[in-house]
Amino acid sequence: AWIIPETAATLLLGGPMIFVLVPLFTRELTMTGSFRGVATALFAPLALVLAAASTATAVAAPWIVAGLAPGLEERDLAIVSLRIVSTTVFFLGIAGFLTAALRSAGAFLTPALVFAASNIGIIASIVLLAPHVGIVSAAIGLAVGAALTVVIQAPAYVRKVGIARGRSDRGRPLVAAFAAFVPVATFALLRQGQVYVERFLGSFLDPGSIAFL
Repeated sequence: AWIIPETAATLLLGGPMIFVLVPLFTRELTMTGSFRGVATALFAPLALVLAAASTATAVAAPWIVAGLAPGLEERDLAIVSLRIVSTTVFFLGIAGFLTAALRSAGAFLTPALVFAASNIGIIASIVLLAPHVGIVSAAIGLAVGAALTVVIQAPAYVRKVGIARGRSDRGRPLVAAFAAFVPVATFALLRQGQVYVERFLGSFLDPGSIAFL
């Protein structure tokens, strides 16, 4: 299940999402003095795509587990955990959008705290829930931590960028320009291919083998 937020963080919280959005926002800032309208225009379609991706991940959980870890004995537990962490695709994507916007607005402190917020959510959930739900507490912690990456940035986003009223006529061409995300994301996924191979091979090992190694 950890593969899902690990991949989502690579694609959405840093890397491709930042590489695409920061130039778009800063170009708009240079041209018009504000990128608020563009950010507002991009947010809704991005949120819809992320919500669809999270839902698809949850629905496809049995096939994802079978494909990524076919040797895993605790398959049902893996499916439940993966469905819980599927929410991280949505939250980390929104957090990546907020991070790009805040950086473009010259605010760097709050985006720098997102990983601390995520870790706090993970650790707190494990401490509080592990006695009751066991290892699933770690999956819940990943979801909670991902949500906190949004919560910690939202006030700064509203303060620094704000929410535009009305519609922006510059949103559509920038949505098209957002297609640049595809090749950058493809490169990031290929670079991360080792992780998928390791999980695949590791799933055939006896429990505890990786910890011993």
